[in-house]
Amino acid sequence: MLDKKHIVNVPDGAIVRSNRIVLWTIEKRYSPKKQYNNDARRQIGKALEADRTKMYPNDNYKELFPDGYNECVDPKISPSWQSIGLYTALKYIAERLPLYDCLYKAFGKEDTDLILDYAMYSIAYESSVSQHFEKEMSDKSLFSEKLRSDSYLSGFFKNHFAQEKIDLFLDLWAPAVIKHKGIRKMYANVDGSNDDCSSASSDMAEKGHSKSGKNKNIINVMYTVAPDGTPISFIQYRGSVVDSVAMQWVIKYAESLKLKLQGFCIDRGFCGKEIADYIKQANYNYVMMLTDNVDSYTDAVVETGSDIRNNADKWLFDNELFADTVEKPLFKKDTDNSYIHIFYDCEKGGATTAALLRNIRRAINEASAKLAKGELPVIPSNLKKYFGFRQGTGPKTLEYYTKDIQDAIDAKGFFGLATSKKMSALEAHEIYSSRDASEKQYMVMKSEIGLDTYRVGKDPSIRGKQFVAFVAGILRNELLLASKEMLKEKANPSRYSTTAVIKELTRIQIKRMPGDVYALVMNLSARDEFMLKHLGLRAKDLDKVVKDQNLRIKGKV
Repeated sequence: MLDKKHIVNVPDGAIVRSNRIVLWTIEKRYSPKKQYNNDARRQIGKALEADRTKMYPNDNYKELFPDGYNECVDPKISPSWQSIGLYTALKYIAERLPLYDCLYKAFGKEDTDLILDYAMYSIAYESSVSQHFEKEMSDKSLFSEKLRSDSYLSGFFKNHFAQEKIDLFLDLWAPAVIKHKGIRKMYANVDGSNDDCSSASSDMAEKGHSKSGKNKNIINVMYTVAPDGTPISFIQYRGSVVDSVAMQWVIKYAESLKLKLQGFCIDRGFCGKEIADYIKQANYNYVMMLTDNVDSYTDAVVETGSDIRNNADKWLFDNELFADTVEKPLFKKDTDNSYIHIFYDCEKGGATTAALLRNIRRAINEASAKLAKGELPVIPSNLKKYFGFRQGTGPKTLEYYTKDIQDAIDAKGFFGLATSKKMSALEAHEIYSSRDASEKQYMVMKSEIGLDTYRVGKDPSIRGKQFVAFVAGILRNELLLASKEMLKEKANPSRYSTTAVIKELTRIQIKRMPGDVYALVMNLSARDEFMLKHLGLRAKDLDKVVKDQNLRIKGKV
C-alpha cells in the first residue's frame, strides 16, 4: 500500500517504469539453460509525475530501506485545519476568466498551478518575499500537488519565466479577456512605476527618474488596464528608457491585437509633450491629467477660475464640481489646440485651503516662540513664500506675505484635464473617472502585493516576480469588483472592503477527519454566504472542492 503522507528519493539502481512503478532488484539468479539472469524484483513505490527522482514509498520500501524511510525528504502530513475559502474563490475566478486557460497554454499545468499559488500568497499577505511562502501557505488549500520551499521557488523564478512564455501568455490574454468582458470600445488606462532595484546583477536596473528619490537604480514597468480595472498587458523595461518610448510600444501592441481603442487615459505622471504628440499622431484621443507646471493649465485657471468657483451655472450635476473648457495649445511649441477642462472641487478646495492656513499659522507661531527666546528660527522651505523675516535693522521680527497666501488660496481646489479631441468638461471627467478602478489596481500592483522594490536576483527572477504580480492583480481586481457590489447592498467597508473579504475568505476552513479526509464541518455564516453569492459561488461549490481535495490526497486526481 502506498504511503501518500511521505515522499522519498528513488534509490540509486532502482527501475522506474513508464507507468511510474518503481522496482528494486532483490536477487539476481542465473539460468544456465537460458544463459541470462532472471532477476527477482519487488515494487517499492510509485514515482511522482512531476519529479521521477522522488516517489511515494510502500511497505516493501519501509522493509528494505528503513533508514531512507526515517529520513523522508518531504513529510506530507495534512494539516488538521485547512483554509479553503480564498483558494475556492480564486480557482473559480481563474477558470471563469480565460486566465487559467491562457496560463496553461503558455506555461503548462505544473507551473500554472504554482503561479496561482504564489499569486494567492501575494493577495493574502501583500508580500512577494518567498522566504515566508512555505510557512504562510502550509495550512492553505493549494493549486499545486505539494507545498514548495523557498529554495524551490528561487529556482522556479530563475528558470521558468522565459520572455517567450510571458509574451505568449499576454498575446493570448489580452484579446481573450476583452472578448470575455464584452469590451467593444474603450479608453485604455495607462500608468507606470519605476521601482528601486537593489540587485547588482540586473541588466534592466539603470539610473533613471526615481520616484522614491533615493538615487538608486530602477526598473520601469508600464501597465495597460481596462476601465473596470482588469489588467490587459504590461511591459518591463530598462530604468533609463523614457516613458514616451514605452508609450509607443503600448500603442503598437494595442494595434497589433486589433483592440478597439478610442484613446488613452493617462495621469499627471505622463503629462508631457512627447507622449501627447505620439498619441495624436496615432490618431487616438488622450484624456490627460495636467500638472501645475503646464502653462496652459495655469493660464486657464487664471482665465476661468473666478467664473467657475461655486458658480451654479457651471455645476456638474452629479458631482460637487464646477467646470469650464477653453481651447488653446497644450504645450508652448504646439501648433494646434487642445481642449483644457478646468474643474473646481468645492469640498477639496475648502479642505486644502484650511490645511494650508493651519500649516502657515503653526510655523509662524513656532518661529515667533523661538524669537521670543532669543533663538533664530529656521523657516520650512515649503513655507518661505508665505512668511519671513521683516526687512530692516534691529531685532528680528516676522511678517507674512498676504499676496502670495492669497494666490495659493485662489489656486486650491482646481484640477485640469486635457483632451486632444473636442468634448465637454463633463464628458472628459466621466472618461477619466474610469481610472478609479485602475488607480486602485495600479496601487495593488505597485505596492499592495509587495513589489514596490526589487531586492535581489537576476533579470529572469525579476521578470518572474513581476509576471506573478500581474496575475495576482488580475485575480484581486475581480475580488475588488465583487466587493463594490457587496458595498452597494451593505455599506459597511469594515466588513466588505476588498481587504476584509480576503481576510474572511481565509477563515473558511475544512477539518481533517479520521481516515485523512477533510470535511466542511461548520455551517457558513450569513456573511460568508453573502460574499460567496457575489463571487458567483454557493456552498455546494465548496463541497465539490473539498471532494477534489480528498481525491488528491488519495492520489486519485
